[in-house]
Amino acid sequence: MLFDHCYQKLDTSEQYFALADRGFSLVSDMTEHSGRQLCRFLRFEPRNPAIVSRAQYLEFIELADFEALRATYPKGTADVVLREPGFSLAARFRLEEVYRSNLAAFERFQPRYSHKNYAWKQDDRSELPGWNFLEFSKPIINGMNVWCTEYEPNPDRATPQKVEPHANSANEIRGFIWNLSSKDAAAFALLSDSKVVDNRISLLDGSTIFLDQTFASTDKKRTTFSAVVLGCADWDMFCREAKPDKVIVWQNQKAALIELGPTGWDIVVVPN
Repeated sequence: MLFDHCYQKLDTSEQYFALADRGFSLVSDMTEHSGRQLCRFLRFEPRNPAIVSRAQYLEFIELADFEALRATYPKGTADVVLREPGFSLAARFRLEEVYRSNLAAFERFQPRYSHKNYAWKQDDRSELPGWNFLEFSKPIINGMNVWCTEYEPNPDRATPQKVEPHANSANEIRGFIWNLSSKDAAAFALLSDSKVVDNRISLLDGSTIFLDQTFASTDKKRTTFSAVVLGCADWDMFCREAKPDKVIVWQNQKAALIELGPTGWDIVVVPN
């Protein structure tokens, strides 16, 4: 499995638009999903284009109408679940085959396979090209929504999405900092077809899950997803443009920290 994208939910769009003042290139397109969820993005070129053909991205979801979102969930769902961040793996092979071959291993998480047309707003009944999903009614990881996505060929988007360079020199998604139990880490490693080695899970695209319970802001978080780790081409330029909230030492190296609140992940940037 490969990293595809991750998201977090914001009460307002201000946190997203403030990233432009920190030298990030915002994507002009916005997508609205059910429950009045307004989705905006930061895109990055993949670390390993020989394996990953699509841009990898961070998604920021504005909760424009919280009650509309609540109406899309089963009655009685807690607010904390509605606000949980998410993480999508991309399947390298047919996801339906992955689902069927691993059904017994993930039965306790109540897996479900589904399809959604790319043009779902115009036609959600016909069998058209779209996304295939492997999702779980019971979470693989406590405090986080983890699922798998397969992208079918899209005749309406023959060319890859354009990735605008970030003025602060941030140029890749290197990994993620998670505060997991050993049980949750083992379940994710099984799903991603990887292993836990030295408190790390390495994905095939070159990104790394860092299992770190001592990260600077972990104790303030209401989620197990502590941070996204980016690389930058020019450390001095990044600090000048991004004006990080803190410069910390993480994994025995200097790192810039941009804090985005207790319910989602922060951004950590390290020099390439």
